[in-house]
Amino acid sequence: MEHPPPSDSHRFRRRPALTRLAASTLTGLATTALVATGLITPAQAATSSDNNADENARMAATAPRDYRIPAGPLVDALASFAATAGITVAVAPDLVRDRQSPGLDGRFGIEEGLARLLDGSGLEAVATGAGGYALRSLPRSGREAGSTTAAAETAATAVLPLVRVTAARRGDPTSEGTNSWAPRYSDSATKLSLTPRETPQTLSVITRRQLDDFGLTTVDEALSTLSGVYVQNRGINGNEYYSRGFTSRSQYDGMPNPVGISESNRSPLIDSAFLDRIEFVHGASGLLTGAGSPGGVINMVRKRPTPTFQAEAEVQVGSRDRRRFVADLAGPLGSDRLGGRVVVFKDDGDGFADYTYAHKQGLYATVEARPAAATRVTASLQYQRERSRNHFGIPLLPPGAPAQFGRNTYFGDAQARMTKAYRLYTLALEQGLGAEWTVKAALSHAQHDVESLRGAFISGTVDPVTGDGYRLQRFNNLVRDFTSDALDVFASGPVTAFGRRHDLVVGFNGSRWGDSSRNSGLVPVPINVYTFDPSLVAEAPGSRDVLPRRDRTFQYGLFAAARLDLTEGLKLIAGSRLSWYRYSNDEGDTTQSESAVVSPYAGLVYDLDATRSVYLSYADVFQPQASLAANGRTLDPVVGRNLELGIKGEVAGGQANWSAALFRLDQTHLAATDPDVPFDETNVCGGWCYVASDRIATRGLDLGLQGEVTPRWSVVAGYSWYDSQYASGERDGRRYQGFMPRHALRLASRYQLGDSGWSIGGSLRAQSGIYTDTSTYRVRQGSVVLAGLSASYRFGPATTVTALVDNLFDRDYYVEMRSVNFVQFGEPRRLTLSLAHRF
Repeated sequence: MEHPPPSDSHRFRRRPALTRLAASTLTGLATTALVATGLITPAQAATSSDNNADENARMAATAPRDYRIPAGPLVDALASFAATAGITVAVAPDLVRDRQSPGLDGRFGIEEGLARLLDGSGLEAVATGAGGYALRSLPRSGREAGSTTAAAETAATAVLPLVRVTAARRGDPTSEGTNSWAPRYSDSATKLSLTPRETPQTLSVITRRQLDDFGLTTVDEALSTLSGVYVQNRGINGNEYYSRGFTSRSQYDGMPNPVGISESNRSPLIDSAFLDRIEFVHGASGLLTGAGSPGGVINMVRKRPTPTFQAEAEVQVGSRDRRRFVADLAGPLGSDRLGGRVVVFKDDGDGFADYTYAHKQGLYATVEARPAAATRVTASLQYQRERSRNHFGIPLLPPGAPAQFGRNTYFGDAQARMTKAYRLYTLALEQGLGAEWTVKAALSHAQHDVESLRGAFISGTVDPVTGDGYRLQRFNNLVRDFTSDALDVFASGPVTAFGRRHDLVVGFNGSRWGDSSRNSGLVPVPINVYTFDPSLVAEAPGSRDVLPRRDRTFQYGLFAAARLDLTEGLKLIAGSRLSWYRYSNDEGDTTQSESAVVSPYAGLVYDLDATRSVYLSYADVFQPQASLAANGRTLDPVVGRNLELGIKGEVAGGQANWSAALFRLDQTHLAATDPDVPFDETNVCGGWCYVASDRIATRGLDLGLQGEVTPRWSVVAGYSWYDSQYASGERDGRRYQGFMPRHALRLASRYQLGDSGWSIGGSLRAQSGIYTDTSTYRVRQGSVVLAGLSASYRFGPATTVTALVDNLFDRDYYVEMRSVNFVQFGEPRRLTLSLAHRF
């Protein structure tokens, strides 16, 4: 069990609920000490506490919660229970030594949960007041009766030579085991561990419970449940992830992931079996990430070893011959100073388009050692491989064409195949420095390999009457190879100034990555779209030349941020980053370079009361450019600036969070043709010269609700609206990125039907219309509404069966319309049945 964190009560002066929790913990410690010395009995302590406790706080603290505690050592089971329940438990070591607990799985109140954990142990828990409990042996004459008098008399004689206390740790963001849809803490925005209400940016978190409840097996499926994120499915080219009109970047455990995930045909779709949660920080986030687009940051936080043994297996079957198996084992490795975890999965199935399929498998293994009390060393390996036959998409014919194509249509080579694989190695160190300061360092190396054989895609212009005009661009092979390294080092802790405590973080991170690709060359073949047969496509000629030298991208930066306690209800989070960036092509020429670029960050948070806060924040990010100005130098980098005003709050005793935000995101210094320099291939620019003058202006609204609004009812709801336009030049006032919806609504809900073991749920996804333009016509899709249903039944404490239906009404719709030649359909109705068992 763990000692409670040092008192930090001054930070909660405007938060009565948290103040009560801190006070109850301290009171529980004092009362436990009195009981241990025999000065008072537990019954007297409980009576004294009842006379002074706040009734509303007591009701919130004793409300039923969900627990998933495996059978095992009693001391570990009590530690897990107390951390989730937010209580203290005083125990005598001799009482719990070598005792086992049957575990706990389901929704229980505190006293019922403790009773079940202690079942068969010959022990019982007695309230000592203020959220505290003490363990003692059952009296011989009253073990069956369990009378209050007997309990009090025996407790009075119990002597506790050593008291251990467990409590929920401030700053622990782990979602596994909480059985909640609501996040508790996050450090993705600033490296400072903050609650959602303390974070002055729009933050979306998909917890482990959400991933399990709705069968979200990939990061892409999970991100599609967020109203503020648009997942653009680009078929064989992978997916891209947009927020507020711009692409986003990715991280693992807060570390840079420069190769990215899936996008630009770089890696498989990342499986969620490895993850504890997925966090998405919306808008510009240059403080921690350096150069990039202002859409936001995806932080994939992986699972960690557990203090007690646990094992889970899941089997899933579904539409289109879907077969999936996941095994997850975690626990100590012969010592409480060494723990490990292994997750493996295999996932096979056919696509809904003819000839398409995907066979996936993966492994995640991690070991965590604690050579000293303040030291933790972690090493991990993550591997995933996918073999598939996907396609670029179907063409959209002009309005008035005799026919359009269905979602099962395949335009490609029936013998095509693609293999994607990656390996990610990570080594991390966490060291306590004393005075609540900690330094963390992590180093990662990744290798990504992509091979595509007999690929094909459409180009050209079609005659909608005859079906002629398109060409099938074939290639025999495409090989891509990516490597990356990332380093992240930072120190964080409190400082005291002007009579107040403040939080500070300083650090360094950087990455380098290179890519090399080889294409056998395109061989065009004329086709008729009305008579095309994928099985008749011949293999294209091509060679397998040696891969060229790699392109290289290198960036690093220094950052610092502080959370300043200005007044009882006012906090300022301020920081900045100093960044360096360099890109070199495969010939070794540096075409983009930036030095000492400053990216400031500021957020002001004011607590209206114990549950609501308003905030105002500013963040930006830069993106280098390769275009040349008339003086022969590259243009200044593009800058994305995000200004946000919002309000956040908590409901249901902190079990659910809500938020509302207005934002303005401007991208400035975009390259525009220099009107004063005519085109000349011999000039210093090699043709056109440019000036950094174009601008894109975006404004929008984000609304969200997430968590348990009642003990049995979980809800995630979000609505996002944004409008993005060109704000300069010839396109001034025109819409930017018309292939993305302006309005998006997401709703998911799950309700537990009493103690029957049944839970039912549903989901709703809606978005406004999208379009794509050609030089002569526009193709538009209207608004789309998709519904889903779920039901699960729990067979005892360890086994659950879940049924899911996605796209309930089998709606035909497009998920991508960036080009009329490559349009992707959304997945038809899908049925999934899964069986999960905890050992």
